[in-house]
Amino acid sequence: MKRMKIFTLIIGLLTALGAAAQNSGNAGPLTWNYNAGTKTLSITGTGAMPDYASMANQPWDAFGEEIETVTIGNGVTSVGKSAFQGCAKLQNATIGNSVQTIGGFAFMGCKKLRAITLPDALTTIKNNAFYECKALQSITIPANVNTIGSNVFSHCTDLTAFNVAAGNPHFDSDGGVLYNEGKTELIQYPSGKPDVAFTVPGTVNTMGEDAFNFCVALKSITIPAGVSTISHRTFFYCHSLTDINVVAGNPHFDSEDGVLYNEGRTKLIYYPLAKTGTDFTIPGTVTTIGRLAFFRCSELRNISIPNSVNTMEGQAFTGESLQEITVAWDTPLSIGPDVFSYVTLSNVTLKVPAGKVAAYEAADVWKNIGTITDGTTTIGLSATPTKLDFTAAEESKSISVSSDRAWTVSSNQGWLTLSPSSGTGNGTLTVTAKENPGAPRIATITFTAGARKQTVSVEQEEMSLEINPPALNFTAADDTKSITVTSNGTWQVESDQTWLTLSVDNGTGNSSVNATATANPGSTTRTAKVIFTSVAGIREVDVTQEGASLSVTPVSLDFTADGEGKTITVTANVPWTVTSSEPSWLTLSDDSGTGNTTLTVTAAVNPAITNRTATVTFTQNGGTLMQTVNVTQQAAPPMLSVTPDELVFTAVKGKKKLTVTSNVQWTVTSSEPWLTLSAASGTGDSTFTVTAAMNPAITNRTATVTFKQNGGTLTKTVTVTQAAASLEVVPSTLSFTAAGENKALLVKATQSWTAECDAPWITLSAASGTGDGTITVTAPA
Repeated sequence: MKRMKIFTLIIGLLTALGAAAQNSGNAGPLTWNYNAGTKTLSITGTGAMPDYASMANQPWDAFGEEIETVTIGNGVTSVGKSAFQGCAKLQNATIGNSVQTIGGFAFMGCKKLRAITLPDALTTIKNNAFYECKALQSITIPANVNTIGSNVFSHCTDLTAFNVAAGNPHFDSDGGVLYNEGKTELIQYPSGKPDVAFTVPGTVNTMGEDAFNFCVALKSITIPAGVSTISHRTFFYCHSLTDINVVAGNPHFDSEDGVLYNEGRTKLIYYPLAKTGTDFTIPGTVTTIGRLAFFRCSELRNISIPNSVNTMEGQAFTGESLQEITVAWDTPLSIGPDVFSYVTLSNVTLKVPAGKVAAYEAADVWKNIGTITDGTTTIGLSATPTKLDFTAAEESKSISVSSDRAWTVSSNQGWLTLSPSSGTGNGTLTVTAKENPGAPRIATITFTAGARKQTVSVEQEEMSLEINPPALNFTAADDTKSITVTSNGTWQVESDQTWLTLSVDNGTGNSSVNATATANPGSTTRTAKVIFTSVAGIREVDVTQEGASLSVTPVSLDFTADGEGKTITVTANVPWTVTSSEPSWLTLSDDSGTGNTTLTVTAAVNPAITNRTATVTFTQNGGTLMQTVNVTQQAAPPMLSVTPDELVFTAVKGKKKLTVTSNVQWTVTSSEPWLTLSAASGTGDSTFTVTAAMNPAITNRTATVTFKQNGGTLTKTVTVTQAAASLEVVPSTLSFTAAGENKALLVKATQSWTAECDAPWITLSAASGTGDGTITVTAPA
């Protein structure tokens, strides 16, 4: 008995030890380690990572719901199949530069993975490798990749662009769309690309099976004449697609009213998922309804199928919206069990030719339809829509009830309330789902009218709250940045610092919050948190704001006397102003700025013979930071010049001007007393007068005017010449007649003169004068 107890105890202990999750181990030739603190999975070593049958077989499966970062070291040559499948919180993945293959499903369902850099050594990406990486925004295909499997980037609904590295001989990209080299095959249009219309390039002849999978915004697609191949999955889950147009002249395909057919319209290939209109009649030319032709058509309620149709391929009709089918075959068409895939046939009414109800009630598949009539029977009970999808927030939706009798309605879940709970005939039911505090949940609403029942399925999302970016970095200046909120419920938000203000304090669903940081007056970095709270939990955005900084180079400037411009480089993260202490000769190209820039400082010509100085001062707006640049300008060399350098006077008294150009003090003297000056000294530029007295002599005379620099060696001399005195009378002889008469004498003189006649009988009109003149000489009879 004792032995049995001991044996039982040992077994229990071993079981307990075996249940503890190991945070490290081996993966084939590689080693893995999980750091719970940083939520980082590291894989190191040399060789290929094993493939795993599913995510449950991952060695690190116990941490799959926690992992946020994956680091694959250099030396690892492959990422195994399903290696990180379902790691829903994975945000960052670093792949070592030796990885050549990424296995199928490797990152499938990593819904928060926003970016990943594929290594240059990569050659192969296998099926579904990044399927449903919903947050992935762009991807670059390296130059060595030669194989991309199917569904690799399907359901990546935030993906806006594919880029193919230069030199890749197998793939190409244009406008963010992925093609083969040569662009003859359109491989994939990014699901999250925001354009609503797209024209397939004329080079394309094949549209791959992933070409437009899960496109969110695309509404219209134009197919050129050269396209010859389109897969039944080409438009799979193209959520907003309403219209497909085939260019005239295409020998393989045709379109009408946005619906895609083969040429001749004998096969209906695809009815756009979001095409408007509740009713559609298939043309009488159609003999085949293709696979996925009516895939989850959200608006389509009623469809009529002509008796020309002889083939309905698998999954021709999928989704919950279909309510009524009208057929024209007297004998039910033989169809496979998956033609109406994911269609709740019990909620569908089938209208058949008169008298053929029994045949259809006995026919495989057709007999599973809820109500079969000959086209004249009134539906006893129907409810539209047959499926409701609620967000996590409290929300109400309506169901239209059509009945020819009294009915009741009930829900199998307490979180779903119905109003009213019963009615008669046609009516509207309001369904309200309370806010979901936990995981996704489902319910069923059941309508009952006599023996007739109809159900409506209900799904409500789990509460989600995602914030992007997870961190904000501000410069020291006041600034506003935006935070994107992705949520399906209500949330609150607050800042833990007064210097960081928010545009709102709460919201519902998707939105954005503007965070405004006031200017940081200090020189040290400061931090804050923006805290979002909802039923889904708390999310924080870390905020960092730089300390104020202001520096300039150089801190001194030297200018020549001739004047010139020089630059100052400003490095700052705050607004600033700048001033010159001597704006009359030192000017600036700007008086203020924000952040980094280059400022031009210009010094005018220095006319003085001494150096001069100034300062350029930079000051932080509203702050205390200040920087000063000292400026020195060299003195001008001494200069003294006089114009003209020669003066010539006539014999009469006269004045002339001299112009002095100088930057020094000077004195001036005349060498002769008959030559006088208006000033004896001066400073800098000047103009003064030189006066020559009348020359009484009959010979020319000269003098000099001499300028000398005070205390210096500069000298300038002006030579002065004055003409000699002169006197001339014309004519020199006068002859008079006996009758008497008057005659004129012209006097040309440079000075005063007197005139007299030695004959008393002759009279003169003037006895003296100065300079030129005229004397009238009179002789009597």
